[in-house]
Amino acid sequence: MGTGDIVKVHVNDANGKVKSGARLSIGFKADNWRYGFARSAGNSANVFEYELTVPKGRLSRLVIDTTLQITNANGAAISAGTAGPVVTGPSEVTITVH
Repeated sequence: MGTGDIVKVHVNDANGKVKSGARLSIGFKADNWRYGFARSAGNSANVFEYELTVPKGRLSRLVIDTTLQITNANGAAISAGTAGPVVTGPSEVTITVH
């Protein structure tokens, strides 16, 4: 995707489920029907880093495709495949894999 706001997504994977090959795809859907997928921005032992470029000035929501149980930074469950948290850039989002 071209220009826009960068949203960083931190995925805590303390139990190593993503590292062991479990499917986890992260993207966004904007209010103007644009969509895109996150790109890898590195990782450490148990944290995977992703970046999204969302349309500047548009309401966008994270969309996460996985069979894993995931929660947001407050511990609230995020349903996979649904429009998740609203993201506006530049910003950062943290999710945890259980």
